[in-house]
Amino acid sequence: MMAEAITEEKKIVRPKATGVSSYGYHRLKTFIECPQKYAYRYEASLVPQYEREATAVGTLVHEALRAHYMGENPIDTLDAMPQRYGPYIQKAKTIFAAYRKRYTRDKTCVLAVEKEYEAAIAGHKFTRRLDLVVEAQGCVQVWDHKTGAKPNDTAATAELMWSLATQEVLGRLLLPAEFKRPWGGVLLNVIPTIDRPAGFMRKKLNFSQRMLDKIPMSLAFYYEQIDRLKNTNIFQYPRSGECMGRYGVCDYLHLCNGGEQYRHLYVVDRPN
Repeated sequence: MMAEAITEEKKIVRPKATGVSSYGYHRLKTFIECPQKYAYRYEASLVPQYEREATAVGTLVHEALRAHYMGENPIDTLDAMPQRYGPYIQKAKTIFAAYRKRYTRDKTCVLAVEKEYEAAIAGHKFTRRLDLVVEAQGCVQVWDHKTGAKPNDTAATAELMWSLATQEVLGRLLLPAEFKRPWGGVLLNVIPTIDRPAGFMRKKLNFSQRMLDKIPMSLAFYYEQIDRLKNTNIFQYPRSGECMGRYGVCDYLHLCNGGEQYRHLYVVDRPN
């Protein structure tokens, strides 16, 4: 059974889209982690009916920040989120209120919010949805919002994250020409998910140039592996065996172990 045949389920309706870009690094990272997980999530667009707390709160806070920087009502935005996020909406409201209080006098000059950019890198289409593009000291700069219970750890390891380094690659390539300003780099906007006001921080990132130089050929390698499997039955993708991850047991273990009989535990999540 191919991907098209198993998506006849109730679909999530999103008020706005902030998630992963159409052909970007988060998809690639999932494939590297486990091709089978990639197939369930991105070929069949399946997600669990209810989100884990950590990922749900991250998504909700991103939605609130998108609304905030676009001049919309963040609370109305959170109240309109799909049911699978329901248990964590109040927590997201509390975190956003703390963020707004922390940066009451913030005079951020916003250039773009949650805009998807596309470039050809090493002969392959590559996209990134950038949380926030701002003007900072006459330069164009990308801000990436990161939520977490351990904000210091997040800041300490950020310069090793390719999810951030690829924004440096794409930003250098596209943003100076679009906004007629020199490149100002990537800034990590850290937002604690526990009651720790000192956890809010903004850190300018400095990536290793040798790491940045390796990114294009590495992206091309993994995109080629994805392309090789594009006509494969979604239940027959290779598996990595990495069934335990950062947030515990993989969300798709039921499908891997039980097959399509567990399809009812998932819903379709596609951008509008």
